[in-house]
Amino acid sequence: MGGGLDLALACHHRITSPHVVFGHRGAALGLITGWAGTQRLPRLVGKGRAVEMFFAAEKVTATRALQMGLVDEIVQDPVAEALRRAIATQNGTLPR
Repeated sequence: MGGGLDLALACHHRITSPHVVFGHRGAALGLITGWAGTQRLPRLVGKGRAVEMFFAAEKVTATRALQMGLVDEIVQDPVAEALRRAIATQNGTLPR
């Protein structure tokens, strides 16, 4: 959480499994990570929702993350799905 969310926010496409929980827990610890998540999250989910996540140190389920636009899709095995997409893109069978 926190830094992990910041890393995910730096990606162009976010795929998650159904059991993942997202959060920017720095507020609970009295700190903010330095990986630009505080700038990226509001752009992705809106200022109001981002402020709630930052100040309340709220945890968000994968389903809620999909609803709010934090992730693009939920799959059972995100690593296998990412690998499948990378191979398909290289073979020209999946649009980039």
